[in-house]
Amino acid sequence: MEIQSEKQASASTESDMIIAQDDISRPDITALLEAHFTALFVSIKANIRLLDVSALRHPSITIFTARNPASEELMGCTALKQISPIRGELKSMRTAAGHQRKGVAGALIRHILSVAKLRAYQEVILETGALEEFAPARALYARYGFVTCDGFEGYDNTPSEAKSVFMIYYIK
Repeated sequence: MEIQSEKQASASTESDMIIAQDDISRPDITALLEAHFTALFVSIKANIRLLDVSALRHPSITIFTARNPASEELMGCTALKQISPIRGELKSMRTAAGHQRKGVAGALIRHILSVAKLRAYQEVILETGALEEFAPARALYARYGFVTCDGFEGYDNTPSEAKSVFMIYYIK
C-alpha cells in the first residue's frame, strides 16, 4: 500500500485488521494501557520511563490502534510522540491478550514508520527494557530496522539507566 498523505495514513488496512488514529479516552484503550503499565511496573519491575494515560493525552502524541474490522475489537495500540520537527518517539506499544504473535505489533510499527515518513521525520526513537523479559520486543524492533543507540531526550547512559535499551530507526 502506498500512502500519499498523513490523512490517508491515519487509517490503513492489513488483511485482518484496521489501523487508525484513535481516541485514548475509549475505555478499551485505557484498559489495555493500564494493563501494560501494571505488567511493566509490578510484574517485571522495569526501570523504563512510561507516560501514563493522562500524559499520553498531550497534543504532541498521536494514538494508533489495531482493530478487528468486523467486531472493532481492540487488538493492540501504540503512540507516536513528536519530539522535534525531525524526530518522533514510539511509545506504549501493547498487543491485547489473545492477539499476540498474529502480526499486530509489526503492523503497528509499519504504520508508525509510514506516518513518521509523511511527517518528514528523519528518525524514530524508542526506549525499551534491557531485562530478558524484553528480549522479544528488542528482537521485534530490530526486525523492522531499529538499531541500538545512546540515551536520548533527557536519558543518559549512567548506571541508573542500565535497565533501558535505546533504539533508533533512520527514515530513508
